[in-house]
Amino acid sequence: PARETYLLGQFDCLCIPARADFGSAFMPMGSNPGGDLTPRNRSEDCDGALAFLGWFWVLHQAAPNIGETEEAPDFAAYAANLLPSTSRTTSASLTAFARRAKPAAKPSGPSQRCSLDEDFYVADMGRLWRTALVSMANLGIEQAIFFPFGMGAFLRHLAKNDEKYGNAEVMRRLRQRIADEFMRAVVDLCIPNSEERRPSK
Repeated sequence: PARETYLLGQFDCLCIPARADFGSAFMPMGSNPGGDLTPRNRSEDCDGALAFLGWFWVLHQAAPNIGETEEAPDFAAYAANLLPSTSRTTSASLTAFARRAKPAAKPSGPSQRCSLDEDFYVADMGRLWRTALVSMANLGIEQAIFFPFGMGAFLRHLAKNDEKYGNAEVMRRLRQRIADEFMRAVVDLCIPNSEERRPSK
């Protein structure tokens, strides 16, 4: 079962406090290190509202792996022709959970190539972006660096599962859609008075 296989749930966000042990010059950053640019009073423990000096949050999420290899574990969950259309619901997350709970076998042979349900996949990526932003808000985070997770190795060999992504322009459009979904989440959740704001789905 999926819950026994993976450390994180499909849309979970794990938030861990961390701190740098070495500075930009790779010198140890202790309580009293040399150098004026190194925080001298940072806490050795982040417990407590006033003890977070020198610490920061690292957020972990699990992006869908649909194309790292030909056997990418999540591709079947987003393949358009593995389940009849009647199995879908209005909630993409519920559909994904149902698919993962009882994975379908991937058809073999060139005439039975699967097709990625791109809308379904992009919607789930959008939910991951939004979950991360909401988690940051709950932690009081005001500045953040986002890594474009799910857009590197997990898409690198997608063409082995859906051959149309062997076309560079088709792949570029997919990556663009994922990035656009992130920006929509930022506008909706972080810039509530923006003229570009669009209603959340």
